[in-house]
Amino acid sequence: MGAKISAGKAGWRRAAALLFAGTLSLGAVPAQAAVSHGVAAPGAYTVFNNPTASTPDYRIENDLVSLVDGAPAGSEIHGEMFTWTRTPVATALKNAQARGVKVYLAIDREGSGGANLKPDNEAVKILKAAGLTRLVFCGNATYSSCISNRAGAINHNKVFMFSATKGMTNAVWVASQNLTSTQNTQFNNAVVVHGDKPLYDFFDQHLDSMLNQKRTSDYNKYFNSETAQVRAYLSPRADSSGGTSAEHATDTVAQVLKYVKFESGCTVDVAHAQFTGPRKPVIDELIRIGKLGCKVRVLIGENLSQYVRDALKGQTNITVRQLTNLHSKYIVVKSHYNTTAKRQLVFTGSHNLTGPALRTHDETLIRVERPEVSKGYSDNFSAIWAKGTA
Repeated sequence: MGAKISAGKAGWRRAAALLFAGTLSLGAVPAQAAVSHGVAAPGAYTVFNNPTASTPDYRIENDLVSLVDGAPAGSEIHGEMFTWTRTPVATALKNAQARGVKVYLAIDREGSGGANLKPDNEAVKILKAAGLTRLVFCGNATYSSCISNRAGAINHNKVFMFSATKGMTNAVWVASQNLTSTQNTQFNNAVVVHGDKPLYDFFDQHLDSMLNQKRTSDYNKYFNSETAQVRAYLSPRADSSGGTSAEHATDTVAQVLKYVKFESGCTVDVAHAQFTGPRKPVIDELIRIGKLGCKVRVLIGENLSQYVRDALKGQTNITVRQLTNLHSKYIVVKSHYNTTAKRQLVFTGSHNLTGPALRTHDETLIRVERPEVSKGYSDNFSAIWAKGTA
């Protein structure tokens, strides 16, 4: 894994070795994954759920199973997950470990509503019996997070990493979707970035901190990789006094939106499951962007607070809609951004537009600037925007 691996995980692996002695197309490997001299070229692809009122959509789950099934013996799989009750990915990981893949997982102790603790949770049973290389259920009665030490904190991440799979190397899967049946009935998103070893190594170090539960209330980790045009921002992030206030200078999303500048045709599309009052700095930035002359569309799931609705109502160039079974968390920016015109960026991950997502929980937010990713997310937004109601 290279010099970036921290001592905790590397030491554990050495002990294990002694002990054992020994959107392009959905569901398809993208064209950029062609192998040259044994190294996969950088690339990315997107996957989205599109359920109906009567039919779940398993596309994201199936893609993750496919990635697990494609991991060869001797490779590694690293995963971080909040709630896990579905068995397909658990079974695939069990089979991967049996064929010689090393599997490391950091999972929230409780999950939504305590689902991970329930004795009839078949997925957790499979994981615990699979003999995985390392399996950690984080937290205690105060918090179920792996990093955050704030009361009520959760590990809300949905990230998987594959050292090799399906002709790709150093693949990082970042999604909005938990591994539950309900999630297949909701609109969710996932992006896979591959061929970017610095990004993979960054998330590997992050997993090491989670597995060893290195706790802090200010885990403001930032990473930039030019290889595949990806940036990563991790939470919890404390405000400047170490607290949880709605402060613009330490609101990660507000800080990235402040770089949006006007150009003809500029747009900002927001699709988030939750948007609440403690993220006033984000509200302020959206209002500023609308006043610049950019078109701003905000699509929110079930948890759209009245405060946010009232704050955005009637603002220049801003339209708000609601889609109750939306669980995605992403923002698509097409504008002059920072110092460069005509940029297309996607911000996505597990991070909701709520106070706890920024200040309390273990969360992932990434910025991807690749045309295949921006097209996938723009197309998805157009489709789900049409389903929203005012």
